[in-house]
Amino acid sequence: NAIFVDLDSAVAMTALRVEGSGTRTQPYVELISDSVGSAHYIDIDIDGAGSGNVFDITTSTTFTGSVLKIDMNAATGAKAIFIDSSNETRTDDLIEITADGAGSTDVFEINDSSTRSGHVFDINVSSTSSGNVIDIVYSGASTGDALNLDMTSAVAGGAIVMTGAGTRTQDIVQIEDTSA
Repeated sequence: NAIFVDLDSAVAMTALRVEGSGTRTQPYVELISDSVGSAHYIDIDIDGAGSGNVFDITTSTTFTGSVLKIDMNAATGAKAIFIDSSNETRTDDLIEITADGAGSTDVFEINDSSTRSGHVFDINVSSTSSGNVIDIVYSGASTGDALNLDMTSAVAGGAIVMTGAGTRTQDIVQIEDTSA
């Protein structure tokens, strides 16, 4: 190791602290490489029973940059994000978004202008789970639609296509309405 910091006995000590102010023109930390091989550029291995966050990022209300920006450029064979949740019994969600602010922006947005034949959003369920694949629950008096499909330009595509096979024990489409 070029730099090795052992904090076993210094549990209340920060290993590296970088502080700055003023108008910045350069990043605080840079990692630039033209190497080859399968080694990771940053490797984080946690074996302890910690309860803190692996990354903890807090911004001010005046911050306008991206918290995480991934530009894949020519990495056509690489995944931007890969999550392997292991075979253990999960006790928390893999991804959770809490959007409790106001405004007219989207919580989750995908802008796809590619010419590929793959899906924009693909869900493959191969387990025998009993939970819903997509579950939308309103707990407030929202006026927006739960699902809005605008097919104005997709004149050669179907809005909803459902395919069923085998001996069914549940209807493919089921509408339950208890409204007045």
